[in-house]
Amino acid sequence: MNENHRVHFRPTRRNSYQLNVEEAIANLKLFITQEREIGDVFQEYQRQNIDVDVHIIAGDKWNQKLFKVHKLILKERSDYFKVALSDQWVRKDPNGIIIFRKENISPEIFDLLLEYIYTGKVSVPLCDTNVDFVDLIGAADEILLPQLVTSLEGYLVDMYLSKSTKLLKVEKWLQSNIVRLVSLKKDIPEGLSLIRSRFEEHVRITGHYSIQEIIKNKNACSVESTIYVNALLKVFNKYHHMVQTIFENEASFVASFNGFCRKFINHNVLCTNPFFSSPSQLLVEFCDIFLRRNEKSSMVDNKDVINNIINIFKYLRDKDFFEKFYSQLLAERLLTQSSFSEEAELNMISRLENECGLEYTSKMRLLFHNIGLSKDLNNQFKKHLNTDDAEQGDEIEKTFQRFKKFYKDKYPSRRPNLLHYLSKGELKANYLKTPKVFQASTYQMSILLQYNKNTSYTRKELLQNTGINQDLLDQQLKYLSDLKLLHRNFVLDKTTYDLNFDEAFQITLKDPEETMQFHFELQRRLERGRKFQIESTVFQIIRLNRGIGRNTLIVEVVEKLKHKFIPKPP
Repeated sequence: MNENHRVHFRPTRRNSYQLNVEEAIANLKLFITQEREIGDVFQEYQRQNIDVDVHIIAGDKWNQKLFKVHKLILKERSDYFKVALSDQWVRKDPNGIIIFRKENISPEIFDLLLEYIYTGKVSVPLCDTNVDFVDLIGAADEILLPQLVTSLEGYLVDMYLSKSTKLLKVEKWLQSNIVRLVSLKKDIPEGLSLIRSRFEEHVRITGHYSIQEIIKNKNACSVESTIYVNALLKVFNKYHHMVQTIFENEASFVASFNGFCRKFINHNVLCTNPFFSSPSQLLVEFCDIFLRRNEKSSMVDNKDVINNIINIFKYLRDKDFFEKFYSQLLAERLLTQSSFSEEAELNMISRLENECGLEYTSKMRLLFHNIGLSKDLNNQFKKHLNTDDAEQGDEIEKTFQRFKKFYKDKYPSRRPNLLHYLSKGELKANYLKTPKVFQASTYQMSILLQYNKNTSYTRKELLQNTGINQDLLDQQLKYLSDLKLLHRNFVLDKTTYDLNFDEAFQITLKDPEETMQFHFELQRRLERGRKFQIESTVFQIIRLNRGIGRNTLIVEVVEKLKHKFIPKPP
């Protein structure tokens, strides 16, 4: 380091430290940045009362202390003292010493402020009972030490958000001081800007790491809905509670947190992967798992789970996709009687209705009405089957034709259509020692019912008997073989599929093609419906406001449709 930047001392008889304060002040900032030891020199001057020209009395009459300091140093480091110690404001004693009183700042806090003014640093231990941390910040702000205020606020907020200490005493101390600091600064314009920026950055990083943890263990195309939604809820619940309790639902923090949630839920790292299912789809699947009858259904608090689902739902971008997908799975649960609680289903619909209005849930409520009619219709059809003499043949086709005839007699103006990819049925395996019941798709039923006549078929025979598309048949046969319901054998140049008699099964067959086909069809209908809604909304706005500008039109269209989806301007 250049020797010109150092402060030299010349020993004297009076004191081994002697330095002209006026000479050092000229280069004070340079010394502070390049050689921090200069602060120790100034502090030693204060302790030794060398060339002091100001006496500051800090504290009230019950707790006072006299500090002997240097006017030039205080004025150089603080704009507050630059004015307060100016000639027109000060009062001097007969010896020319300035007397200055600071009754609203305790001696303990003022001592720390002087340490910072003289040395550029300050050490404040956590949970110090003698120093009120928030009062220290307030005092630093009062005497215009902005860098110290920023450092203290940042330190307090970072310590609280990081939860780096596990000591209960320290956690309580941090929380109480954060609450007091927010209450103190919330009425000051931009008073909470630093705390809010630290909060935003911390929440953003935490959300990013929570998604990265999922990516480490799963591929984007195989992320389970429960894992993904629980990761979202863990981050949301933690910081939503913080915004409510610590930041007292202050408007800027609420807006900041809502902005984070929209981005975190709809545009996180996983959402940018083309193989990743949409957040709306995963949330619907999470709802479906919760609302279906299972062993854990009775052990879960329905209200808490539904509250969590709605908390994520209200930030979804594609609410129209959620509505269509949810309605489809709701219909399936009702038709197969796999919903564990009608009360939970209705509660969920009511919450969705509160968020998006009656129009959004009208089809869902209609399902409950229709399912009652469907039950009556099924009961009548069962009675009809007992009295009707049916011809022998393909069980599925004959059953459908009989239902079609029955339905036409009952409702002459209606015509039912069989949707194979959405249809399911139950098969009873009587060939096992203990008969088992399978739930299978229409395609799987068509294949397995062939084994009522024979126990072994070639691929060509199954293709002729079922009439299923070749690619789809191969996919279904592979799936049934993987489940060991059928044995795949190679005999000469033929491939046969034999019924497995060796093992007993009790499984629910899932159609691998069903989900893909359903999602494709749903997405196609959704895009078509969105296009119609946008065109209809544009027409209505133009009809009411002729001559409206393009930008204004786009804003109004987005505003009208944002409760369902966010249109993308061309």
